[in-house]
Amino acid sequence: MKLTDAERAAGTRGAVSRRAVMLGGASSAVLLLAACGQAAGQGDSGTGAAKKPATVQYWARYAGAIGEVEEKSIPFFKGKFPHITVEKTVITGSYDNLLEKVTTSFASGSPPDVFNIGSSGIATYAHPGNVLQLDTNARLKKEADDFFAPVNNIGKYKGKLYGMTWYVDSRMPIYRKDLLAEVGAPTDRKGLPKTWDQFREVTKRLAKWDGAQISRIGFDVPKNDAKLFMQLVSQQGKSIYNAEGTKATFEGAEGQKALQLIVDLVQRDRIDALQRPQLPNGIEPLATPFMAGRYGNSELIAAVKRSGMDPDQMLVSDFTPEFSGKPTAASYLGGTWQMAAKATKDVDAAVEWLAYTISPEMALAIAEATTTVPTRKSLDKAPYLQSTLLRPYYESLQYGSSVPALPRHREIETKLIEMVSDAVQQKKSVQQALTDAAANANGLLAAG
Repeated sequence: MKLTDAERAAGTRGAVSRRAVMLGGASSAVLLLAACGQAAGQGDSGTGAAKKPATVQYWARYAGAIGEVEEKSIPFFKGKFPHITVEKTVITGSYDNLLEKVTTSFASGSPPDVFNIGSSGIATYAHPGNVLQLDTNARLKKEADDFFAPVNNIGKYKGKLYGMTWYVDSRMPIYRKDLLAEVGAPTDRKGLPKTWDQFREVTKRLAKWDGAQISRIGFDVPKNDAKLFMQLVSQQGKSIYNAEGTKATFEGAEGQKALQLIVDLVQRDRIDALQRPQLPNGIEPLATPFMAGRYGNSELIAAVKRSGMDPDQMLVSDFTPEFSGKPTAASYLGGTWQMAAKATKDVDAAVEWLAYTISPEMALAIAEATTTVPTRKSLDKAPYLQSTLLRPYYESLQYGSSVPALPRHREIETKLIEMVSDAVQQKKSVQQALTDAAANANGLLAAG
C-alpha cells in the first residue's frame, strides 16, 4: 500500500512522535506513550497564565491488556496537561451493560465526558444530539484526516462525524499453511483465493469427511453471525439500508446471492457442517487438526500463539474473496469508538483527552497489546505492521465494509443472525428468511 507524503504526515505531531512510531514492538509501548504525552499538546508551550483545573470523567469499555496501556498513559497525559485530571471508570460486564449505563447517564443528565462505544452505538447517541460533532473541531478534524475513510465512515451519523476509532475489529479469512500444502494449494498470500469460486475449490479440498461425519472443517463458515452476509452484500455494491436509513434493501438479488453462498458452502460444497467434531476446550480451533481456516480478526494470531504454536510458520491471511476478484469490501469492520458528551463541562479538556486516546502512538500501543491493527495511515511504515500475517489486516482497512450507523441496527442485526442460521439449517428457504428479516427491519425502522 503506497501513501503520499501528505498522508504519512497527517496525524503525526513533530519529530518526537515520528521517532516513537518507528520504534515498534511491544516493549516500546511505554516509550510510545511518553512520545504521545509530548505530542498530544503540540503547540502548547506550557508558558503563560495557569489554566483552569478541569476533570474529565472517562468511561472505558475494557480492562485487561487495553486497560493496562491506558493506565500507563494517564500519567504521561497528566505531565503534559497538569490542569486536567482524568478519572477513569471501567464499565464491567457485558456490552449491553455498558449501553445501559451510558444511556441512563444521559437520561439523568450526568454522562461521562468521554466514553467508549461499539460501532452500533454511535447513532444511538448521535441521533438525539447527546454527543459532540467531532469534525467541527479543527483539532479533531485534522486527526480524522489520518484515518482510513471506511473506518471514519463508521463513526458518522447522517454524514457528520461523532465517533473516532479507538480500537478496530477487522474480519477476514486466515488459513493453515500446512493444510493448504497438504492438498497442493499455494501457501503464500499471493496464491490464496481471490474469488468465491476459487475459495470453494480450495476449501472443498481442505475439508475431510469420514462417511457422513466431517473430520476436518475446510473453513469455519459463520453460521450464527451476520457480518459475512453484510460484507457479501457490500461486495456487490449494495447497502443494507437505503440512503435515508428508512428501509432495508437486502431482500433483493444481492441479498439472495449473499445468503445463498453461505448456505451453499455448508449444504452443497460441504466445507463445514452443522454436526462437527468436538473441539478441545480452551484451544483455538486453528491450532488443532480439526480446522483449516477461519473468518476472524487478527486476534486469532495471538490465540494460536497461546496454544503453543508459531503463528508465523503456521498461518497465512488475505483479503476476503470477492465475486469479481477485485478488492471492494476486503474485510468487515467493527470495533470501539471514542465519543464526547455535548454536556461536558470543559470541551477543551474533553477534546484533549479524546485526541490523546486516539493518537497514532496510543493506537499502535493498543494494537500491539491486542494483536490487532491501528487505523492510522501515518503508521504505514511502523515495524509492527510489516508482519506478513498482520499486513493484510492493515491493508484491508482501506477497503473495509460496515453498515451505516442507525439507531435500530443492533436489533436488526439480531434478526439477521437468526436469518442466516435458519437458512443454513434449511429451516427456511433463502427467500423466506430474507423476507422475514426485511419485514422485521422495516418495522423497526418505521418505529424510529
